[in-house]
Amino acid sequence: MSDSPNPHTIRDRILSHKGALTAHEVADLFNVSCRTVHKHAKDGVMPSFRIGDSVRFDPLVLADWYEGQQFGLPPSRRAVRGRP
Repeated sequence: MSDSPNPHTIRDRILSHKGALTAHEVADLFNVSCRTVHKHAKDGVMPSFRIGDSVRFDPLVLADWYEGQQFGLPPSRRAVRGRP
């Protein structure tokens, strides 16, 4: 048995992306529609940023947010967990 993390976890799949993720890529990772991703981003439920009219997702921030969802962290700590 290996001590390395499972490369097939959602967190590892998020972190394997180079550069910002698109809404379509996030939707594929979480098996939801792009509309759901856009709604959560717009409502501030899911951490995101905008470049012009496009919404993008920082893989590290999104992975931390996802982990916070799993462990039930309060919203104020979700996107900044593990960061100074």
